[in-house]
Amino acid sequence: DHYLNGDNSKTAGLFLAGASVMLLGCNLVADMGIFMNQFCMILVGILIIGPDSIMSATIISDLVKDNGLNSQDLGSVAGLINSMGSSGAIFQSGATAYITQHYSWSTLFNFFIFCSMLSSSILYIAILLRRRVIL
Repeated sequence: DHYLNGDNSKTAGLFLAGASVMLLGCNLVADMGIFMNQFCMILVGILIIGPDSIMSATIISDLVKDNGLNSQDLGSVAGLINSMGSSGAIFQSGATAYITQHYSWSTLFNFFIFCSMLSSSILYIAILLRRRVIL
């Protein structure tokens, strides 16, 4: 965050893009043993926890401040954002079971890669919209 001039959205987007690359790496090293799989998954976890922390904390206050809302609105914005994460957790276990049973673990990882790349892209579009680069 310090190196990106405090732009939390850009930081989260970069971390999610990195997670996409590491998930691709997990697919590539799947047959190379448990150590390589653990190493890749540790890096994926590190790259995902950063954006999660940013999304559930600092971006909330930035959204409130940037949109002229007052401190009383902070709880509502936080609740909305955190409920989105909870909704994902609710559907995740069923989606994981369905995809792995009907397709494969490789398909599940490809779906994770797609979701990670989509999230990163949405963050970058939001950055461009906020800067009025695209409309």
